[in-house]
Amino acid sequence: MTLIVAIYMFLMAITAGLLVYLFLSRRYRKILNATQNESYLAQKRYQESERILSSMYAHTKEFVALLKKEKNELIIVKFPESYWTKIQRHTNYIKEEVVGKPLKWLYTEILHLNADEIAARQTKILKTLVEKKPTSYLENYKDPDGKRGWSNSSFIPLLDEKGEIDYVLFTSKDITKEKEVESQLRFNVTLLESILDYSQFAIVLFKDGKIHQINKTFTYYFDYQLHEIVGEPGEIIVPEKYYPLLQKVRDGLINDFKVFHLGLEEDIMLRRKDGSEFYCEVSVYPLPVEGTRYSVLSIANITEQRRIRNELKESKEQLQSLIENMPGMFFRLGTDDEFSLKYISGNSEAYLGIKNSDIKEKNLRGRDVLPDEFIVKSREYLSQLMQSGGNGEMTLPIEYNSVQKWVNARFKPTKLSSGERVIDGLLFDVTEQVLNEEKRKKAEENLKKSQSRLLALMANLPGMVYRSSHKDDFKLSFVSEGCLELTGYSPDQLKNSKSSIFNIIKENYHDKIRREVDEAIAENRPYKLFYEIDTAAGPKWVFDRGQEIEKGFLEGIIIDITDRVESEEKIVQTIIQTEDRERRRIAKELHDSLGQKLTTVSLYFNSLKDKELEYLELNERLVKGLGFLELAIKETRNISHNLMPRNVEDFGLKLSIESLVNELNAISDTRFSFYENLQNKDISVHLGLHLYRITQEAINNALKYADAKQVAIQLMLYPDLIIWSIEDDGKGFDIAQLEKENQFGLESIRQRAQLLSGTATIDSRINHGTSITIEIPFKSHYVIEK
Repeated sequence: MTLIVAIYMFLMAITAGLLVYLFLSRRYRKILNATQNESYLAQKRYQESERILSSMYAHTKEFVALLKKEKNELIIVKFPESYWTKIQRHTNYIKEEVVGKPLKWLYTEILHLNADEIAARQTKILKTLVEKKPTSYLENYKDPDGKRGWSNSSFIPLLDEKGEIDYVLFTSKDITKEKEVESQLRFNVTLLESILDYSQFAIVLFKDGKIHQINKTFTYYFDYQLHEIVGEPGEIIVPEKYYPLLQKVRDGLINDFKVFHLGLEEDIMLRRKDGSEFYCEVSVYPLPVEGTRYSVLSIANITEQRRIRNELKESKEQLQSLIENMPGMFFRLGTDDEFSLKYISGNSEAYLGIKNSDIKEKNLRGRDVLPDEFIVKSREYLSQLMQSGGNGEMTLPIEYNSVQKWVNARFKPTKLSSGERVIDGLLFDVTEQVLNEEKRKKAEENLKKSQSRLLALMANLPGMVYRSSHKDDFKLSFVSEGCLELTGYSPDQLKNSKSSIFNIIKENYHDKIRREVDEAIAENRPYKLFYEIDTAAGPKWVFDRGQEIEKGFLEGIIIDITDRVESEEKIVQTIIQTEDRERRRIAKELHDSLGQKLTTVSLYFNSLKDKELEYLELNERLVKGLGFLELAIKETRNISHNLMPRNVEDFGLKLSIESLVNELNAISDTRFSFYENLQNKDISVHLGLHLYRITQEAINNALKYADAKQVAIQLMLYPDLIIWSIEDDGKGFDIAQLEKENQFGLESIRQRAQLLSGTATIDSRINHGTSITIEIPFKSHYVIEK
């Protein structure tokens, strides 16, 4: 019984053990299967992440990195291949050494970020890990090669099924160029606002027909501040009489998108805040902005221009009336071979017996009304007059439509402001004087007196014309309106309060003026005086030219030459500065170059006194000393050549420049070229030396600063002009900045051009090279025949 019980208990234990084994075995298989499934799913998720990450690397321009979270740190798992390449190229680390390292290690060992930069990034990482949300921020990134830039960066947590962070994606988009564009755009907007504020035009921006923005000039014109006028319609500055025109402009802007320019021909006035009105020119432009009607109003105050224009018109009418009513017929001839008629006053019939309409319609010329012998004579006389530039007078017979007359013509060659040369003169009918000798002599005498006064008045209109009594201490009896501009005193003030011309002339000139005027009267010639006067605006230099017209009475003109005197003083100052600079340069060359070479020669030659030296050593020192002596002689020639380029005097400018170009091409990487059209001519030594010096200055600047590949020198000779130009394709420079710095080289070039009665034009822009053009009026002594 006991055995049976024991066997039964044993079997029960075995049975229980098997049941436990089966239970545990099934439990284990479930756990194992679950673990395998979970591992399989994790592996699938990892492979899918790898696939997605690889796809992102292949199809995005952004930087994407995969980081694994371990505790509160991020471990490096994957970077783009290009980033691994940068790390291997610029550091001592390879990919395998970096994978598995903390991200903070990368910041410290690879990128060498400072403590503040690391702390800022760690803060972003901690925020991402705590909040389990993406963290985006603007980052000043740094590459392994040290390159810096700006990027939009993000830490993106990847959560597992339990909502815990397993991995973190780090993305970074480079926006450096966008930041630069944004900065430039901000600068351009600020610059545009500054330009508008300081524009000479009042600018108004309308939005949907209401004032939206104004500039500072608008406030200056109208006395409105922006807060006083914003949202107001245009009627606030437009007088009521222009309301119909305002409506027409609005319709044109809305319906036809039309641009309006007003006030160019018709009178347009606008109203200020105080109710006063002023003349202006107005331009209105529609702006194409979708959804909003914008337009811009540009306003120019032309009150002063209108006053000046009216005064000019009135002066023109007065001058025309003077010409039409003067005793004689005014004419202007061209300087072509036929001396074609350019202008005549309207009284030609009274003086020529020819209608003005016939002259214009039939295009009459001198050969049509003059006998053949006088055609040749007058043409020769006018040609000589053009060369001499003096006054001329001829008495000629006129034959036209059976009408015969004798006329007296007085004329003078004139150069207009446009550069055109013409002949201006007066013509008088002297038929009776020629036919009647006695009457002719008397009429000629009266004519000379009348024309002397008239021609003096016409020739001297730019300055102050005067009449004074020589016997009565130069007391003024007449002064022209030009005295107001010259002296600041009106004609009445000058004649009454100043009385004598000496009252405005500085006292130290009085005796000299009296003496020279007395000598001129005694020799029956005009006098020419230079002196200073005291005006309402301060002292001025003037030129006074006059003559005794009647016994004891002087007539003449006083012209302001202050600018010319100051210009001459400036030229003299420039010459002195040039001489001083040249002396300093020569002294430096003598000390730094020639002096050192001669010192070396002296040391070598003094060492020859040593009696203990062997023959070979003595000979070696002698040869070296002679070598340095030869260098010193060559340096002396170079200094002498720079002081006065003898080749210009000996061989002329053309061969000198060609020689200079050849020398420069032999020793310089910059290619020099020279072109001229002189043919069998050359430039005089005087002009050639100036042009050679200008060329030296320009070439020196090009070699020192321009980094030019090519320099072109050109000399063009024309009948009325000599043009000398030097152009390079170098870096160029900011002319305005150099003008502020008062660069002596550029000023020296301009002053040399002025000494030759010419002009110097210097044109340069950054990265667009430099061009220097010298234009000199042609003079016969500037050119020599070979």
